[in-house]
Amino acid sequence: MKVIAIRRENYGTLWERRAPLNPTQVKGLVDAGIQVIVQPSARRAYPDKEYKKVGAILEDDMSEASLIIGIKQVPIQDLIPYKTYSFFAHVIKAQPDNMDMLDAILKRNIRLMDWETMCNYQGTRMDSVFGRFAGLSGMLDILHGMGLRLLGLGFNSPFMHIAAPHSYPTLASACAAVKSAGEEITSGLIHEQLGPITFVFLGDGAVSKGAQYVLSHLPVEFVEPSKFKAVAQNGGMVVCTCICLSVAMVMGSTQVIS
Repeated sequence: MKVIAIRRENYGTLWERRAPLNPTQVKGLVDAGIQVIVQPSARRAYPDKEYKKVGAILEDDMSEASLIIGIKQVPIQDLIPYKTYSFFAHVIKAQPDNMDMLDAILKRNIRLMDWETMCNYQGTRMDSVFGRFAGLSGMLDILHGMGLRLLGLGFNSPFMHIAAPHSYPTLASACAAVKSAGEEITSGLIHEQLGPITFVFLGDGAVSKGAQYVLSHLPVEFVEPSKFKAVAQNGGMVVCTCICLSVAMVMGSTQVIS
């Protein structure tokens, strides 16, 4: 029988709650005759009992699995020799922090299928969906961090009402918080010394589009990059420009910037 294992995320931050497969997807594998082992995790976004309900086996020991999948890098001590792993390894650009892990993978005869390098038959990268979510969560992190940074500088701001992305149960609830902050900006509930604040997008890929989607819940106007300097000096509270798209967004202004 084919056996796949979903590992418990134990690399990096303590709030990592993502899973490579949800219970519905696991059910599809089980129905196809594939045994799925899930390492128990009280932190994972999907409760253990939901995986068990669809036929997965809750077990710490993944030695029976030929394929082990996850999200983040795997600590070196957890790498099992002669297995196939699939996760975001962050080694394709020779990232220094992960070279020891890559060395261990090679020494232990492990086959690595990096999510970042997977392509379809047309050569298009398959991680575009992940990229969108990276943009969504990244922009929420930025807005949340801005609130904390501005408070540290002595300014209360509507950004203080935007929490870290992992605090929200759904994308809709996160965007509702951003929209509420935008309504406060429109109402003038932000110190005039804070404007203009600029956001710059480099590119129009999945990450950029995800970030722009979150930002679209703030009061946004668009200007041409050639006019950005003048807008940044004179035009309203918040400015956002997207260089590669040849557009710039101006937020918090009560009039169109020409």
